[in-house]
Order: sequence, then C-alpha cells, then structure tokens
Amino acid sequence: MYEEQYYEPVSLPKIRDGLILYAAVLPVAALFIENYAINKYLGLLVWAIVLIMRPVSCYLDLRRIIKKGYSFDISPKLCLLPTVYIFKRSMALRRNTVIAIISLICIGYGAMGNGFVAGLRVSDDSILEAVKNQSVSHTSGLKDYNVYDSFSAAFEKKVDDASYSVVSYGDKRIVTATGVKKADGKTKVTFVFTVVHDGYAYTAFELNEVRENDIQLKGKEKKTLLDELFDPESGNADGSLSDNTDQTA
Repeated sequence: MYEEQYYEPVSLPKIRDGLILYAAVLPVAALFIENYAINKYLGLLVWAIVLIMRPVSCYLDLRRIIKKGYSFDISPKLCLLPTVYIFKRSMALRRNTVIAIISLICIGYGAMGNGFVAGLRVSDDSILEAVKNQSVSHTSGLKDYNVYDSFSAAFEKKVDDASYSVVSYGDKRIVTATGVKKADGKTKVTFVFTVVHDGYAYTAFELNEVRENDIQLKGKEKKTLLDELFDPESGNADGSLSDNTDQTA
C-alpha cells in the first residue's frame, strides 16, 4: 500500500522587524526633524544621520539573524543599500515585501521633500510671495501686533497703490513694499524686509526699515506709523483714523 509521507515545513527563526522598519521610515521622520534645523549645517547633520543609521540598522538586523543560527546568504555589503537589503531579507525569510515597499516610498518622499531640494525652487519671486503671505504677527519687527492676516492683506487695507519689489544679493534678498496711506491720500509709506535663504532654510526674515515719504522712521515715530497701519484699534477698515470726538447737534 501507498504510505503517505508528511514533510515538516522549513523552520525559520522568529525575527522581529523593528530595525528594518526603523530604517524604512527614517527618511520621512527626518522631514519632521527638519523643522528644527534652522540652517543648512543642521540640515546636513540631519540627513547625514539618516544616511548612516539606515545601513547600520540593516547591519544590526543581519547580525541578529545570523546569531540565531540562520544561514543567511546575503553579503553585509548589501546593507549599504537598505531597501535592497530589506527586499532580499523578506524573500529569504519568506515574508511579504510590504516593508521594502514602505522603504521605497519613504525614500521618494525624503528625496523630493527635503529642505535642500526645496531650496532649489527658491527664487526672487517665491521670496517676494513669502513676504506678502507671511502673517503680520509672525514677522520679526511686527510681532507685537495680533494681526493674523498676511502682510499684504493687512498692508493693503491701509494703503492705496501698493507695490512690491525684490533685489537679490546672493542668498540675501531685500524686499520692498510701498503704498500711499488711505488716511490722507498723499503720505508714502515704505517697508523694507531682509530675507536670507541659505539654500536650505530661512536664516533671516525680518522687517528692517520703515519709511515715511522716504525718510526712515525710528523710535516713537516708527511705532506711531505701525500702530496706525496694524493696530486694529487705530482706525477703521478703510484706513481712516477713528473719530472719537463728541458731535453736537
């Protein structure tokens, strides 16, 4: 009679995927850490850590598998290509390749979304738009005013014929905003911003000068003009000063 034979499945080691999952998602995690990198040197440090830790995580994972007694036919040099290592590891351990796919997607996001690539898209026009769209209360030199409108929106509420220009000096841009006060229809006001982008992040973004009829204002005179333009209590929506005088019949 025919005797059925049963074969035990190949016994594979129980290996956790924590290290390779860490290696897979690290590029996306770095995009969040970038928010705290205030210049290109810290940005380089962030991505240097990513480039080092991904292969190191794969190598530690490989050593752990070998220590468990599993014959792993993968060269340690392959750890220098983490996504390839993760894929080969999945095949060798007879697991699905989801983590390898996650790693590939994260690399794509990290490569296209990091500050250095974003810095390549920075131009005079984009700097000009950044100044116009920056919230008044988040602009250095105007943070005393609780105005959450963009600078251009708040500025144009109080001036007519608003115009903007930008001049580039390497990484440094000088952005100028000019208009005529609606309150009197003749006083020219000018704001001069200094913006520095080092190819990775903004290292300076501040209001440097305030001028009235081309004369730079300082101290009390400067504050008076800023109050008139950005203090909600200083005037009504059309830019004219509030009339608090009593009117008699």
